[in-house]
Amino acid sequence: GDNADGGATGSCRANCLVQVCGDGDEATDEECDGGAANADGGATGSCRPGCVLQTCGDGDQASDEGCDDGNLVDGDGCDSSCVVEFCGDGTTNNNDEECDAAGDNADGGATGSCKANCAVQVCGDGDQASDEGCDNAGDNADGGATGSCKSNCELQACGDGDQASDEGCDDGNVVNGDGCSASCVVEFCGDGALNNNGEECDNGSSNA
Repeated sequence: GDNADGGATGSCRANCLVQVCGDGDEATDEECDGGAANADGGATGSCRPGCVLQTCGDGDQASDEGCDDGNLVDGDGCDSSCVVEFCGDGTTNNNDEECDAAGDNADGGATGSCKANCAVQVCGDGDQASDEGCDNAGDNADGGATGSCKSNCELQACGDGDQASDEGCDDGNVVNGDGCSASCVVEFCGDGALNNNGEECDNGSSNA
């Protein structure tokens, strides 16, 4: 008299067959049972071979899922809704993204902003930030010619304290009379400019 359909797995059904997954009769400890139709990779909510429902996060990609990595965590390439994450979706994922500001991703923003490729805008990346004077990537170097790009993404200029290859000196200012002129030329006795490096007078070519 205990024979009944829909009992627990292993119980005796009304037809005197043991209740098992795949028999098409949903047992009390099964989420579903589609019989021969049980299959992996069906639509969300369909019945899988283990008599469990196809769901996001079960590790088996459903036909209506973009991905399924076995969890419901955002930021790992497959989000908690089983949608493939991408640069520009506003979620920083661990698939080579450093940042993701969605529609605000853009090249040429301020240092520290998020670029179009989801990398942080930094000096040396070859993309000139709005607060940089220049950026030539691996060619950035101190001591180059005037107008070249320094390692800090500022233009090489007279008075910056870093002697350019075409400067005779650079004392960090553009003041005459201190040994290095406002044009970054070494001052000397006879140049007509009185400097504070031991000169009391300088009449240029009239010195005699």
